[in-house]
Amino acid sequence: TVLITLGERGAVAATAEGLFYVPPIPVQVLNTAGAGDGFNAGLLTARRRGACWEEALRHAVAVATSILLTPGTGDCRPEDVRALLPRARVARL
Repeated sequence: TVLITLGERGAVAATAEGLFYVPPIPVQVLNTAGAGDGFNAGLLTARRRGACWEEALRHAVAVATSILLTPGTGDCRPEDVRALLPRARVARL
């Protein structure tokens, strides 16, 4: 698996299940510190729980975006992740 985060342009992933593009969720950004780490943590957490790649990537972008909404470094509020998850999209390439 190869995963490349593209900052404000989203992320791409090449997996055994396919090639995916993960667009960013538009929000008012307060702080970017820790968003990439949050993306990886969200992805790995979802995969560990048995999520397919598409679902794990949706979870990853929701976690990363939740971090953008806080002034602190790497802060992630579960309620923000839950609210953002329905807006998370993944496109097969």
